Amino acid sequence: MKNLLHDADATVLLRASQGILAGHDKAAVPTLVSLLDSAPLELSQRAEELLQRAAGNSAPSLMLGDSEINRKRCVAAWNDWSKSNLEKLNVANRDVSLPFLSINSRAKDLALRWFRSLAKRDLGTWKKSSDVPFTLTMGGIFLPFNNREELDQWFFDDSKANAKMAEMKFAIKDVSTVDQYLRSTTAGLRGTNVPQLSVVLFHKVYL
Repeated sequence: MKNLLHDADATVLLRASQGILAGHDKAAVPTLVSLLDSAPLELSQRAEELLQRAAGNSAPSLMLGDSEINRKRCVAAWNDWSKSNLEKLNVANRDVSLPFLSINSRAKDLALRWFRSLAKRDLGTWKKSSDVPFTLTMGGIFLPFNNREELDQWFFDDSKANAKMAEMKFAIKDVSTVDQYLRSTTAGLRGTNVPQLSVVLFHKVYL
């Protein structure tokens, strides 16, 4: 499969990289970095998600933007990261399995796309990664949305009020079923110095 890392088609490069990385082989990382700059934006975002999962906490804080300048900065950050980290990178214990083999990976990828669409004010990705009825809870306050217009209006209102979100880095720490969430408490968030945004999303999605 590694010979496909030299293919001219960006989609082939992404799929080959997914398979190689799922085999816990970091050889796909340079190809994924190259896709951040050379591929269509949607494919670049998928490559970025894979890189972040492979890099873990050492991943660069810069997020891929839709402008050429932002993409160049992101590529530069990942190139710098590669020089310092690629040789010693161990993906054996990373959650890099193929999405269709892991419902948790698919849920994480979708949740990350949702967060990033809000941070970057990307309405197209927002609509693709959400559906109604949709319930969002923050700080114990439930925000239900029963129609598309209400949900999209919240997108516009919240993204304007949180312009600094574009500078944030999001990571999905865990995936729970609705039943697990209803039985859980916030005790797991205590005793940590890592800033955490406690947001739970309940919505119907097509992965």
